[in-house]
Amino acid sequence: MNEPPLDHPKGQMVRPLKIGPTKEIRVMGTFTANLDRRRISEQVVHFILEQIRQGELRPGERLPPERELAARLGVGRPSLREALRALATLGVLRIQQGDGIYISSLDPETLLAPLQFFMSLTSSSLESLFEARRVLEPGIAALAAQRADDLTKIESLVQHGSSAIDNYSAFIEIDIAFHQAIAEAARNPYLERMNRALHTLTRASRELTGRISAVRKQSHIDHQAILRALQNHNPSEAAKAMEEHLEHVWQGYSEAKHGSRS
Repeated sequence: MNEPPLDHPKGQMVRPLKIGPTKEIRVMGTFTANLDRRRISEQVVHFILEQIRQGELRPGERLPPERELAARLGVGRPSLREALRALATLGVLRIQQGDGIYISSLDPETLLAPLQFFMSLTSSSLESLFEARRVLEPGIAALAAQRADDLTKIESLVQHGSSAIDNYSAFIEIDIAFHQAIAEAARNPYLERMNRALHTLTRASRELTGRISAVRKQSHIDHQAILRALQNHNPSEAAKAMEEHLEHVWQGYSEAKHGSRS
């Protein structure tokens, strides 16, 4: 089926959905009236997610207009709208009234936002996240100590952290950027994305511990120790400094959660 690409409002050309002979697409084209609307919408969600996974739809691309998309998929517009709303809630789509429907940036912060809200309600999940950080981040720090050839960004963040200790919201942002910069210095894209996802999900705990002046001061001291280890290109020292930092953060979180500090 040869169709011309759709025009993007900014002049870019957007490829249409490929309706080909794959199993998923055949299912999408044979919906019947005895399937309830929710089941149809779930299949539409599955189809669009598969198109993204397979690279047929990429971040920032615009979907065809609703009427055309419904016709291509062989579904009713109410079922399609339900699927699109679900994908928008998940952060997969951006629905811009009067403009169109776009694949989102698909960055971890966007996709994990709904889960972040859930995590903020369950302390046991936050504890599991801290455990994951303890497993992952010392190894990342060790790799960064081996591979980093430019620590300018990390050094700048540590310097700015010193002046932000009395501003908890600013310090939280610096803290997140500090850990992400270390992951970038490790030069492993998979670890970088995993680290970004973890830090997106732990924002709720940071909002709790970041309000405690003593925790911010200790975190800054820990950041300095981690930076020294990176500057010395000492992997074991970097891993140990990160482990100690995460232990201090965990202690601060546990005490703040139980209201034993103010």
